[in-house]
Amino acid sequence: MVKIVDHKVEGEILTMERLLDAPKEIVFGAFTDADQIAQWWGPTPEWTVPVSKMDLKVGGTWHYMMKGPDDGSEYANMEAWGLATYKEIDPPNKLVLEDSFSDAQGNKLNDFPISTAIFEFIDQDGKTLVKSTSVYASSEDLQKVVQMGMIEGFSGSYENLDVLLEKLQQKKKKKNVRRFISRENF
Repeated sequence: MVKIVDHKVEGEILTMERLLDAPKEIVFGAFTDADQIAQWWGPTPEWTVPVSKMDLKVGGTWHYMMKGPDDGSEYANMEAWGLATYKEIDPPNKLVLEDSFSDAQGNKLNDFPISTAIFEFIDQDGKTLVKSTSVYASSEDLQKVVQMGMIEGFSGSYENLDVLLEKLQQKKKKKNVRRFISRENF
């Protein structure tokens, strides 16, 4: 069962917070590397991100497609395309982007809500609090994405991110051990 992320809905603003067990430099990297984000973005591990094209610069975009599992469920093989346009990048502290639904060619779908999303990465004794604030044009737009399952989807994504962060930190520890051993002339 997915643990629902701490969140608050007020008018046209959705705030979500999640404490992650990794330094903010690693967490920021997981948000800004196309290969890493493709490993955790999505509501469950069964959802994949077979398309993840990222141009990480102000004015650049991340165009991606989430694909539902091939399991016969109501979401089987469903494709959900998104487009993020970067407005501010402050490594490893903050990302600001315009978040929208898109088609396969990267055209915004204006029938769906568009938000400005602010991700803040806050150090808490070696762990990272990720605070996301999404601002919509109206409270009705926000309610649409809440009804579509945005909070549950982000909650699942953060659980997927927990798994990736653990792998990345284990890989880093092994690399550091090898570096230490190679410096010693055993």
